[in-house]
Amino acid sequence: MSVSTKSRVLSAASTGLARRTSRQRRTRKLLSIWWGRQYEASIPAARSIARMPSLLKNLVLWAVCVPLAALAQGGAPTPSPHGAGISPDTQLSLRFASPPTVGSAGLIRIHDADNGQVVDTLDLSIPASPNRRMTPAEATADAAQTTYQSTRIAGRDWHFRPVIVRGNVATIYPHHGVLGYGKRYRVTVDAGVLQPTAVSWTFATRAAPPPADSTRLVVAADGSGDFATVQGAVDFVPDKPAKRVTIFIRNGVYEEIVSLAGKSKLILRGEHRDKVQVGYANNSAFNPGGRARWAFSIVDGQDIQLSS
Repeated sequence: MSVSTKSRVLSAASTGLARRTSRQRRTRKLLSIWWGRQYEASIPAARSIARMPSLLKNLVLWAVCVPLAALAQGGAPTPSPHGAGISPDTQLSLRFASPPTVGSAGLIRIHDADNGQVVDTLDLSIPASPNRRMTPAEATADAAQTTYQSTRIAGRDWHFRPVIVRGNVATIYPHHGVLGYGKRYRVTVDAGVLQPTAVSWTFATRAAPPPADSTRLVVAADGSGDFATVQGAVDFVPDKPAKRVTIFIRNGVYEEIVSLAGKSKLILRGEHRDKVQVGYANNSAFNPGGRARWAFSIVDGQDIQLSS
């Protein structure tokens, strides 16, 4: 091979390499999504996406890359960013690549996404509870001097944990009943609450509740039912309904305080006795001074059935 031929071959190879490198750079840029930091997807997958029509490409990038970017950045949220049709009683969560640590300060806020008004604030600098047994009188005196986390369920105040970590998932518990139907919300989690960087995302609740005269309600932890929590369904049922109401609870873990105070003509039926778990780490030290120490309680109720 002559020198000139070799030069032409080397030149063509260099040009091809430069073109491939340029395509890779463009593809990397295409898949770089800013959410606190950039996430870079694999080049082979990116080439396939890059050849798609523009609209389809955007849909794929949104559906696939945004959750991956969130996980790489520190937390993939639920409800998903810009999710719609969410039950207002839903609990929020962030899934991490490894178990997160809950900080001792910082705020979690839920804003009305349309007017910017803050509808709920969780302050992690406030202790969850006294964490010691007390008489009713002692609990009343202590509450007058010290602020603890508190939410109102079934007409009474309960101490609660604003964030609970199970494995790689941190579940955020808004104050009970603060979210409504037909609303758009923006969640902001301060840096230091669960990770070094802040997190923010939006979602929209479903337009309306089930019909008021419903005699069967479905609870599903994954959000596919009428309600996402047992207490959300219990609250919806009138204290004295005209007809018996069945709350069907799909398989799942429901870590929540449940109170059926004053309810009647109510059936709570689990999908499977071994696959429906309803409970909460509550006791007379966490909620001292009275009958608020139970995780699941029926006070002043009548004609209530529990079955599976």
